[in-house]
Amino acid sequence: MIEVKNLKINYDKIPVIKNLSLLIKKKEIVSIIGPNGCGKSTLLKSIAKLITPISGSISLNGSPLSLFSEKSLSKKLAILSQHNTSPEDITVKQLVTYGRSPHKNWYEQYNKKDYEIISWAILHTNISSIQEKKLSNLSGGERQRVWIAMCLCQKPDILLLDEPTTYLDIGHQLELLTLIRELNKRLGITIIMVLHDINQAARFSNHIVMMKDGDIIADDTPDKTITKENIKNLYNIECYISKDPISNSKYIYPLDLSI
Repeated sequence: MIEVKNLKINYDKIPVIKNLSLLIKKKEIVSIIGPNGCGKSTLLKSIAKLITPISGSISLNGSPLSLFSEKSLSKKLAILSQHNTSPEDITVKQLVTYGRSPHKNWYEQYNKKDYEIISWAILHTNISSIQEKKLSNLSGGERQRVWIAMCLCQKPDILLLDEPTTYLDIGHQLELLTLIRELNKRLGITIIMVLHDINQAARFSNHIVMMKDGDIIADDTPDKTITKENIKNLYNIECYISKDPISNSKYIYPLDLSI
């Protein structure tokens, strides 16, 4: 469980997160949505302890985040940023292997258990057939699977994903979000992700956090948060809301009132 209380974060003395409080339960898939610049990624990074707040607190399973060292937190939580870089000639398996670093001292070599976990992560992300390929030769969708496999190698309880579908075509977006949902169901990993597509958030999440101007305006199930009023408040657009005939989740249609 993650609990955020009265969080405040500034960038160059400009408030980005304003007195924000949030509770995330174990084994949920949580999508954070909202307009550009509202603080979504900042909230995600603060949960990963990459940003130090001005005030407020974040706790993990009842323990303040401030008590966790970087290494100890990496055993419980993994984050995948929007932009990730690696050496050009690295192979898929080599990159995935780096996920074991939080569990090793600098002088320790990988043992049987490490290699079993590496194989387990590769299997669960369906990248066995490309594990010897160089990362530079992969498609965007394949790369995202590899980075998620590296995160899984940390054996985290919580996976943070910052706009994981950015730059992917619709086919790879659906493939990746389906994988994320499967990891949640099969492994019980809590998923917290920043998404821009409201319909994808409704389809693949069981908890939606709507952010605007550094605060939360709605925080509940997709059925309760996705309303005409909330969409108007977030994006200043009118919309029509129906049910997706396949997933039965809410589906919004933005309206062009000029027609």
